Amino acid sequence: MTAKNAKLPVWLTAIDAYTGSFGNLPTLARVAVIPGCLAYAAGFSVGFVAAFTGNGDQLAVRFSSWNVAAWLIQAIILSIFAVAWHRFVLLGPSIARTKLGIDVTRREIVFIAYAFIIGVILWGPYLIGFIRRPRSFDWLTIALLLWPVYILPVVARLSLVFPAAAIERRISFGQSWTMARGSAWRLTGVLVLCGLPFSILYQLVFPLLLDAAGGTFRLVLLVEMAQLILICLHIAVAAAGLSLTYRWISQETALPKLPERDPTEAERRRKFQWTDGDIEVEERKDGS
Repeated sequence: MTAKNAKLPVWLTAIDAYTGSFGNLPTLARVAVIPGCLAYAAGFSVGFVAAFTGNGDQLAVRFSSWNVAAWLIQAIILSIFAVAWHRFVLLGPSIARTKLGIDVTRREIVFIAYAFIIGVILWGPYLIGFIRRPRSFDWLTIALLLWPVYILPVVARLSLVFPAAAIERRISFGQSWTMARGSAWRLTGVLVLCGLPFSILYQLVFPLLLDAAGGTFRLVLLVEMAQLILICLHIAVAAAGLSLTYRWISQETALPKLPERDPTEAERRRKFQWTDGDIEVEERKDGS
């Protein structure tokens, strides 16, 4: 069969995203260290100020302008890391060897602008529901809190703008929507599989660790640092899954073909490569 008749292999794409990201941990650590440290410093600094400007109301402190500023700063910094990892997945290891793999150019600015728009679409109504929850826990509040769940397929279909922007082949949201036609639910499945284990750790494990820390300053700092490392791993795996999906879909559209990618030494040792055609070959073997 031809690639035109194939369907995006959800499980294989997600497995490749995890295998490739964790198989290139030295490169991942080198690319993530500067953005990670800056994001940690920004979150700690702004959070420290917020703790002394709050009025004792935990909800007010959490949603104070200081904390919103911390989230935005961290999102911008980690978006720069995401661009570097998209480029590593799609263009090869040589991309991550210069300037520790990160840079701030037009492509990063475009990527951050896209991330801001998607962030507003995905989390804006949720935050409104979270803020109004103590005052009015009605059906509207529940619908707002569940917003990220039922808007995710729409966001997934728009998300191909990210790998395209990272490699300077910018496309519009409309073009991303068209490219993902017929693969929206499969793309959603890839993103869910690339994020579900991390989400479980966020929601279940880290709250328990923070409670166990008992407010001890050093322990809280260690837990926060571990959480940021987990966020970087989540970003890397999600970016890898999205980039592999973009590569797969670009083979079926009129987009210019992506250049061949040289594998890293770690990928050669594991007989695994993020290269053109891997997913297509596996799909042909299945005969589906």
